[in-house]
Amino acid sequence: VHCHSFFRIHLAMSQILDLLKQLPIELAMAGILVGICVVMGAISLTLTVRPDYLTVQSWLPPKSNAAKREFEVYSLYYTAAWIGVFALVILWQTYEHFNADSYMILCVSLALPFLLQPILFPFRAEKALPLFLRYSFKANVWIAIFSFVGNYWYTHYFYAVLKARYTFPAHRLNDVPIALFFATHFYFCTYHTFSNIILRRIETRYLPGWSRTVFFWAAVVAFSYFTGFME
Repeated sequence: VHCHSFFRIHLAMSQILDLLKQLPIELAMAGILVGICVVMGAISLTLTVRPDYLTVQSWLPPKSNAAKREFEVYSLYYTAAWIGVFALVILWQTYEHFNADSYMILCVSLALPFLLQPILFPFRAEKALPLFLRYSFKANVWIAIFSFVGNYWYTHYFYAVLKARYTFPAHRLNDVPIALFFATHFYFCTYHTFSNIILRRIETRYLPGWSRTVFFWAAVVAFSYFTGFME
């Protein structure tokens, strides 16, 4: 019986994959995203809400961790700003007139509010701390390293496997547009902020157990795929 059930599931999955291969890439990715959401919804039915969830559940860090809380709030506000700028560039088709310097000016300018904030505008909770001990400074350093490694080395995964190419005019480092190193910085600040918010909500709303663990890691996969889809 178990072998028969496994065979039916395998056959159904094979048919779904064959169908997705026949679709345009955008529709195929959208279909996969919908499937992930359905799986997430099914897993959520097995979760147990904490009896005291109204007092312990949280999107943001606790007030006792004020520095991290202030950084995430700042990141949320600034995310709306940089997405708004990108939306206007696309809506007005300003990019049609961009050259390599234009992309550098845009991306560096949008990265500076994150990069300079710990130095010029420290948060109230960490103003008295030395620069190297400020949470916002350490977060920026980590994201800068992560962004550099991802762009310098892992971009070639997209070149080799997905046959993708950046065709816009650009100054390049290791055949990667330098502007993207800066764009990735503010994008990753946003990505890490939202991933923290989502995972923190799961951990503070639901009781520990196997279902929460599965849901937690399913959320990691779902959000990772969603951001890849949006890119």
